[in-house]
Amino acid sequence: MIPRSVLRGDAVPSPPAEECHDAGGASALFPLPSRKSAMTQAVLRDAVPSPLAGEGQGEGAAKEYNRCKQLIFEEVTPFLFVLCYTHHIVQTHFKRSLFNVIIAVVLTYLGLTAMIYFQQDGMVYAPEKTITHNPKNIGLEYEEVTVRTKDGLSISGWYIPARNEKAVVLFCHGNAGNISNRLDSVRVFHSLSLSVLIFDYRGYGKSEGRPSEEGTYLDAEAAWDYLVTVKKIPPGRIVAYGRSLGAAVAAEIAERRSPAALILESGFASVPDLGKKLYPWLPVKLISKFHYATIDKIGTIRCPKLIIHSSKDEVVPFEHGRMIYEKASPPKEFLEIRGGHNDGFLLSGRIYTAGVEGFLEKYAYKAARGSQQ
Repeated sequence: MIPRSVLRGDAVPSPPAEECHDAGGASALFPLPSRKSAMTQAVLRDAVPSPLAGEGQGEGAAKEYNRCKQLIFEEVTPFLFVLCYTHHIVQTHFKRSLFNVIIAVVLTYLGLTAMIYFQQDGMVYAPEKTITHNPKNIGLEYEEVTVRTKDGLSISGWYIPARNEKAVVLFCHGNAGNISNRLDSVRVFHSLSLSVLIFDYRGYGKSEGRPSEEGTYLDAEAAWDYLVTVKKIPPGRIVAYGRSLGAAVAAEIAERRSPAALILESGFASVPDLGKKLYPWLPVKLISKFHYATIDKIGTIRCPKLIIHSSKDEVVPFEHGRMIYEKASPPKEFLEIRGGHNDGFLLSGRIYTAGVEGFLEKYAYKAARGSQQ
């Protein structure tokens, strides 16, 4: 065991005899200043020639030899002792400590990776069960809607009709809260003479079940089928709209069905692409349980597409909107708005509403009028 004084940098004491000597009395770890070890003898032999080796040497030469030998013994041997002791410390403790640090870092990294892997559901989905408001709170009439998914779950939503309806928006909301947190968006669409069907994913609001990627797609399919089969609305009059996580859901429904147009607001390219930006030190593609890969399907969607994104978005970087737009097949348009991730559509005001209305006038309303005839 190394004396604590050595680790503190104090003067180096002589190690106990039982640590430094074997049964034969030879130094087991390093030479000691208290005896002339083989190393010391070698130094003396090589450093100062013996006066007996040459002829004609007198008593003065012998005294000089003894003085040099004593000097070497007093000055060199302690230095060799410290050098060997230092080597011993480096060999045993430093290497062991470095190894332990490396192991600790690796285990910490693996632990964080495992923690994030198992907590992904909570990071992607943040549902709220309590419905705090409804369209009547903003002066709009609405219908309570319940639809059934292919896997047998009950999904809750609202249908808000518009006067002089130009088209119907299938509204896929983001990852947090529920439909009662989206009334500002409903009011904007209503002001543009757009009826809205907004629904809660499974596990959100009054909807049954627990959210999952395929589950959210099935929920959107059930909402689409309600519009087509119950409300008798032609697909050519339905606009698929999604914000944030909902943009990926809307893109999926546009690929599975044939809406008049697709609007993606504040959407990300994919969960792994967004994860790499947020956690660049993690192997996100290897551990991600979710894809929501809008970037992989946007090129195959043939309906007109409007990509909306703010350069000030603090959650989903602006570059994700541009990536989706660049990968999208025509016809397509890009609308840059201002403001943050959750309030950009409000802060942008007329920029937002004029952009949406202009896009729909150009592409969707003509198709909607044609499908009515």
